[in-house]
Amino acid sequence: MGQGLDGFVSGEGDAFAFFHPGDNDPGATSWLVGYPQLGQGVVIMPNGAMGNMLAMEIMAPLSADCGLPSE
Repeated sequence: MGQGLDGFVSGEGDAFAFFHPGDNDPGATSWLVGYPQLGQGVVIMPNGAMGNMLAMEIMAPLSADCGLPSE
């Protein structure tokens, strides 16, 4: 995993992804994950104090439903 310009990159081939978490206190969080090789991605923007926990609960089943890599 690497980081650049406050974002992260991970994986290779179809599993290559870039992602960026975001927080804007109080209570607004966001997650962006993009898979360039697949031309797909996910953006989750929960609004609440436990937004990061909710985003992680949503990310796995949403990614599986869309056929995205689990790593």
